Amino acid sequence: MAEHIFHIEGLTHQFTDGTFALKELSLSVQQGKKIALLGNNGAGKSTLFLHLNGLLQPTAGKIRFKGKKMKYDRNALLSLRKQVGIVFQDPDSQLFSANVQQDISFGPMNLGWDKSAVQEKVNWAMAETEVTELKDRPTHFLSLGQKNVLPLQGYLPWNPMSGSWTSLPLDWILISPDKS
Repeated sequence: MAEHIFHIEGLTHQFTDGTFALKELSLSVQQGKKIALLGNNGAGKSTLFLHLNGLLQPTAGKIRFKGKKMKYDRNALLSLRKQVGIVFQDPDSQLFSANVQQDISFGPMNLGWDKSAVQEKVNWAMAETEVTELKDRPTHFLSLGQKNVLPLQGYLPWNPMSGSWTSLPLDWILISPDKS
């Protein structure tokens, strides 16, 4: 039987105003499978993705990632977010650095990586996505298409396995492969 990347049981999320975004959602996503999650505005898609990355905690229910129950302490979240990244629908809500190269460098630099290692990974990510010529361009001068791709490029340096990415529901969540 295939391994489940995510196994969700009875996931419920209720906002402080009493509104339910998710109510007893159960879902399993197998390793290597691609799924599309479709729904009307306000159906809970984004809320689900925020749970899968640990940005939100369930009101009720359980989420397992790679067979282990999700934990929400600092170290567990850091480990999770090295493997599960979110790309938001609106790229302007995710882009805040002065130029393309700085934006791609943001995550690894804030984790305290060595500057030369960050630069090597950033150069690789720009080459892989064919945007090296844009490295000094201010992010506010990018086209909408370029802005939509930049958050993906910002996630690539986190994992050394070139071109080996599993994408999950739509284009919002990325799961990096096992390093083994």
